[in-house]
Amino acid sequence: MMTFNNLIAIHWDDLDPGSGGTVYRQSFDPCPYGSGACEIVMFDHVPYYGGWSACVFEVILFENGSMLFQFQDPGAKFGSSATTGIENNDGTVGLTYATCDSAYLSADLAICFAFPGNAPDCLSEDAD
Repeated sequence: MMTFNNLIAIHWDDLDPGSGGTVYRQSFDPCPYGSGACEIVMFDHVPYYGGWSACVFEVILFENGSMLFQFQDPGAKFGSSATTGIENNDGTVGLTYATCDSAYLSADLAICFAFPGNAPDCLSEDAD
């Protein structure tokens, strides 16, 4: 059985960027959202394999370790075939927001995975 560790699963599914849409990646310092530096990866109208509707979503990776997943349009399946969550490098700690057996993703949804000690809204550097 294959295992995947050290994982950032924004919308882990059978997406097919070779069939359309664009995947963007850019680093910012300062970050346009919050403070400090960040890296943004955006999937813009990337379709599901087999021609299902396209998705629009992004992840903002903050230098403080927090991550913000933002969904403009999760596609017609609303995440019902995707997994959304994170896992550490040896697979001993993970957080799951949604799994592939339910449609928990919606348009304009934002999910913050705050690194311990950081603000739970991904906006500030710490929880002071």
